[in-house]
This record gives sequence, structure tokens and C-alpha cells, in this order.
Amino acid sequence: LGLWEAARGLVERKRVLIWGYCRPRVDELAWIDALAGDGSEYWLPLGEEGIFEGSREMARWLGDRGWSIGGGNGQASGAGARVAERFLRGSSDDGLVVRVGRTAEEEVRGVLGRVKELLESGVAAEEMVLVTGDEEVYGPLVEVVGWEYGLPVRVSYGRMLGETRVGGWVRSLLRAVGSGFGFEEMARLLGNVLGTGISGREWRVIRAGRRSGLDDWRRVRSGLAEWPGSGRREEYVGLLREWMVRLGVEAVGEEEAAMRCLDGELAAMAAGRSGGEIIELEEFATELEGRLELVSVALGGVESEAVELHRPQSLFGARYRYLFVLGMADGILPGRVTEDPALDFWDRRRLLEYGVRLESAAEVVRREALAFCLMLRSATEGIELSYARMSGNEAMRPSPWLQRLGAREQEFEKRINSIEERRRDWLGREEAGNGEEVLVGARRALEVEQRREQASEFDEFDGVIGCGIDASERIWSASQLTKLGQCPFQWFVSYLLGVEEEIEPGEEIEARTRGLLWHKALELALKGVAAADDPRRVALDVIEEAFKAAERDERVGLPLLPAWAAQRQEHIALLRAAISSGEFIESGATVEACEREYTGMWHGLRVRGAIDRIDRTLDGVAMIDYKSGKSLPYGAKNSDGRLGLDLQMPIYVQAAGEALYPGEVVRGRYFSLPLGRTMSKGGSDEAQMEIFVRGLVERLRAGRLTVTPDVEGKACRSCDYDSICRQGRRLERKVDQWGEER
Repeated sequence: LGLWEAARGLVERKRVLIWGYCRPRVDELAWIDALAGDGSEYWLPLGEEGIFEGSREMARWLGDRGWSIGGGNGQASGAGARVAERFLRGSSDDGLVVRVGRTAEEEVRGVLGRVKELLESGVAAEEMVLVTGDEEVYGPLVEVVGWEYGLPVRVSYGRMLGETRVGGWVRSLLRAVGSGFGFEEMARLLGNVLGTGISGREWRVIRAGRRSGLDDWRRVRSGLAEWPGSGRREEYVGLLREWMVRLGVEAVGEEEAAMRCLDGELAAMAAGRSGGEIIELEEFATELEGRLELVSVALGGVESEAVELHRPQSLFGARYRYLFVLGMADGILPGRVTEDPALDFWDRRRLLEYGVRLESAAEVVRREALAFCLMLRSATEGIELSYARMSGNEAMRPSPWLQRLGAREQEFEKRINSIEERRRDWLGREEAGNGEEVLVGARRALEVEQRREQASEFDEFDGVIGCGIDASERIWSASQLTKLGQCPFQWFVSYLLGVEEEIEPGEEIEARTRGLLWHKALELALKGVAAADDPRRVALDVIEEAFKAAERDERVGLPLLPAWAAQRQEHIALLRAAISSGEFIESGATVEACEREYTGMWHGLRVRGAIDRIDRTLDGVAMIDYKSGKSLPYGAKNSDGRLGLDLQMPIYVQAAGEALYPGEVVRGRYFSLPLGRTMSKGGSDEAQMEIFVRGLVERLRAGRLTVTPDVEGKACRSCDYDSICRQGRRLERKVDQWGEER
């Protein structure tokens, strides 16, 4: 509707000649007519076929308004003209072939291989052209593969400034400023690929502290300037440029064009309008967002002689010796007819009753078919069509236009066009390319991957470390032994290699930190209650202060979380309910110690740890372990390969009990804080424990810390190392052949 309004406002008319703009939309045509003076000429492709119906209507409409109409049916000589004629008539030709690739990349490689062959035979780059209906998919592929092949290619297409990486960085900055330099927004800005990035050490500090506010972020990047709430446009432009320098923003490749475009827009903003006008920061951000949305950036290479990629509409009136059409799939050529969400085709029909004519669905289809037909006529010697069977995970159907042309499908001929493709060919042949250093590492990596998937024995990449470990020389914790009993590889990666997953703070506290916070708060609340007549009442009175102190404890490492002021009340209420439970402290019991450390022996292994709480009860000593979940932990694998062998409480009762309370009656229990009740009083099967320890010692001595989780895969659900071990069906093949104990 904007062009209709613009047409009404034009007052100065000039004589014009229009060529190559064969199917404007009706609103565009009205605007063209409004600016054209007497004697104007419009050259149109005309014919009797159905796809020329829109052009015939245009010719009549323009003729009634005094235009001179030139042109004809647009016929030309050569291979393209013959194919276009068959497209118009719907007649088949057994000689026309469409090449088919599995993916868009394979298709582009096949097409550019053919282009390279023609270049080597003497055909000039400017005598060939690539065409597609989907530049966003094929444009980057043509650029990358063209670079690999050493071909001069130019992708002549544009994107809105806001869709480029440079525009994305500007938007990220505006969001960070608008949020008051909040954690998520600033983390995204500092991690943007156009900047210098953030080191692993800095990320750990940022994630742990969950910084917020400019002063906080200046500790990570010094010199970041403040953004005032109001100021002049040139001041805000200066701030934006200064931030780009501070964060090391640098555009390379096609983004250089986007950076030049942004520089021009910023200069226009600083120089435009009334000088010195004071505006709000929000108004500046809105103006800049508008420019990102409306300004187009021309991307592509700069070679003077290059094979170009265009859309079909760009080729009307052009002549090339060879035409390569990529993406001859339904939905690309022809493209999908989609309705405008603001003005659908039904509303357009209604507007026609009031004299407002907009393009209908049928006219969209005819316009695209006409552009395709005229594109075919641009080739004088050869046309090569192609499409890909898959687009991501979506299967593609061949274009209905291929059936109209009578083209038969044929796979691309395999041709090696670059050293990278040559290396891939050599990769599977040991006798080839032995002088290539890069192949040594590539073949080694391929061999590793192949062995992973084959029914062969576990190797060093699955935990066969090649050296034995003496279990008696290590000091074990209950959690270490449990993890080793769930999956040896998990223990190997975690405790021997020291691999840790970096946890990104979310909207709420994560499970490990929550457990540390609850444990610390209870430790502080129960400190010094041994002599109290009612330890439960004392703990309830001080739980708020204890929780506050636990929040500040460095070992807890509580990050800054949004809405934590409200969330913390839920945690305090849960702890109050747990303490109030009749099972939290038995009747007549006294709290003797919290977080009591111990060192002892258990089935010949040296063990060490800390017990959450030890009570002196009427029946002896009770060792209590708090659980922050509502169910018991899985435990280690039993003789059936299923999780369920509890190691923690037997170690507490036997090893810690013997070390701390020799000769006394010692028992243990698990207490669920969310449920406010005892879940289990422990217990152990000594025969099972002996079998477990014996197997553990033998496995360590043999150095077989393999990927062998429990048969139900429960240990894998909470494992951080699935991307390393790649557990799955491949393990079944190895277990079947080698009988690895699980």
C-alpha cells in the first residue's frame, strides 16, 4: 500500500524507457506510471501462452495511459531458446538432463566442478552464470566451495543490515544497554564472534559471579563507557564506535561490506536532523533499529571477472554461453506461494472491489514461471539443471517444471577438483598420499571412529588405559567408589583426567549448588546445639541467619540469580519444614557433630569423607546423610548389572564408625530434606560388598576403565560425559562379542 500512496504524491513526470523489468507488481506498476511523462516506452515480453497473460494485461493498461509498448515474444536463438520453447509448449526432450546430488553441498560441488572444467577448456568466467531461487542456502555454499576450488565466483545478493553479523552485534549491544548491562545480554555481547571473545578462565569467573551492571563488567573489560539516558545523536554514535574498539570488533570477508554500510548509516545519523538535538537513549536505539531493518547490504566477492550467482528475475535480456540452474526442487523453483500475514489473498480480492489492485496468487505463479522462461532464453550454448534430494532433514521433491521440460534424472559424475577432495579420496587408501602430513592425523582419527562402531574390543578411547592402578594406594570417597561402580569410564574421565563440565547459571539454582547451600545452612543452624534441651527449636530460631551466612560461603558458590530474593524464601521454608519433622531428630537424641570428617579402612581400601550429622541416641550412635532429592541415589551396579548397591552408608557405618566410635553400636539413615522424612536406614550385603571390591581391584589392576554403564542406562541420565563416551547401540556390539562385564 505504500507504493500506492507514493504514486498519488508524485507531481514531476519525466520521459522514461523501461527494459528488463518485465513483471512488476501492480502497485509497482502504478508508481512507475505516475512518474512517467509523455513518450515513455515500456519493452515487454509478449506471447499467446498463459504465462504471458499478465504481460498482455500490462500492455493494454499501459497503452491506455499513453505508453509506447515495445518487444514481442522475446524469442532468441540458441540452446536456451529451444528449451524455453519446450517449457512454453510442455513438450518433452529426451536429451535434457537434470543432475541430482544427495545434499545441496554435493550439488554445488558437482556444478562448480563442471564450471571449473569449462574454465580450463577456455570458456571465460563472464560467459557462464549460476542461477538459484534460494540465495540464502546456495550463496554461502557457492562462495565456500568456489574458494576451495580456486574459482572466481561472485554471489550478487543482498541482506538487510540487521541480518548480517555486524547488524547482529549492534542489536546485541542495544539489548545489553537496554537491560542495564544484565548478565545474559552482556555475556552474549562479549562472546560475539566479531569481538576478541572471552577466555575460558574469564568465562568461569563470569558464570560463577553472574555479573550485572556496568561497574561489575568493567572488572572483565576495563574502560567500558557509560551510556547516558539522554544525549545528542553524535554522542551516542561515538559511544557505539568506542565500544566496538574496546571489544575488538572486526569484520572480515563479506561482513566488511556490512561494516562499511553501518559506518555510513552511523555517519548519517550523527550529521542528520537538527544539530545538537537532545534525544532519549530509547529514541536513538529505535532509530538505529529502524536502519538495521530497512537498509540493504550488497554482499559478495569483488573479482572483476567472475562466475556470478543470480536469481532468475535478474537475467531478462542477458546473454550467456552456459547457464547453470541450482535448486530445481519444488519450493525453490518454483518457490512456495505464501500469503502476506497482514494482507492475505482473500483480503486482496475484497480490495479489488474498491479499486485497489494487488497481486493475486495466480499472478504470483505466472510471474515466477515467466521469469524462469525468460531466464532459460539467456543461454546460447548450454543449460545444466540440478537439485538436491535433501535439504537438512527434509526430503525434496523435483520441481514440477522438470516434468514439463521432460528432463531425466542423472547422478553427478565423481570428479576431484581440489586438494581437500583429493585428501578425502586418499583417506581410505593407505598407499595414496603418504607424503601428506595432514593425512596422518586424519587417518588416525578415522581409524578411531571406525573402531568405536565396530564389534571390536574396547581400546584406549573407551577407557583401556594401558597401565594398572593399585587401589590400595589411593584414598577413596564413597562418591568415588559409587561412580566407579556405576560406570568405570565416568570415574576415569572425572577423577583421573579431571574433566569438569562448566555449568551455566540459569534462572534458578542448579542441583549441586542447592545441595551445598542446604547442607551448609543446616550445619550452621545446628552448630552448638549439643547441650540444648530442644535442639530442633534452637535450629528453627536461627535458620534464617544460618541460611544468610550459607549464601555468602565461598565453597557454596551461589551465583547471582534473578528473583533470588523471592526464591530464597521457598528454600528457607523447605528447611524449616524438614527441621520441624519428627524424624529429623529422634526423641531423646542430641546432635553430637555436623560435617564430621573421618579416615578409615573399608574392605582393604583406605576411605575418607565427611558425615553430614552424627547424633547420640538412646540406641547408640546415628550417622545421618541429608539428601536433597525425593528418592534414594542409584548406587553402584550389583551382580545383575543393575544399579542398587548402596556403598555410602556401609562405608559410613563400618569405616567411620570404627574410626570415630570403636566398640560402640553405630547405625545410619538417609533423610530427605524435601520430603521431611527418613528414606532408608541403610544396611549392606557383605557378600555383595566383597564381590564389588574384588572386581573393582581387578579392573583397576588391569587398567580397564571401559564404557560399561548399568544395563538400564540409569547412570547415563545424569552423566556429564556422554559426548566423550558416545554410549549407545555401539556398546551392545562390543559387549556381545567380548562379554564385557556390565
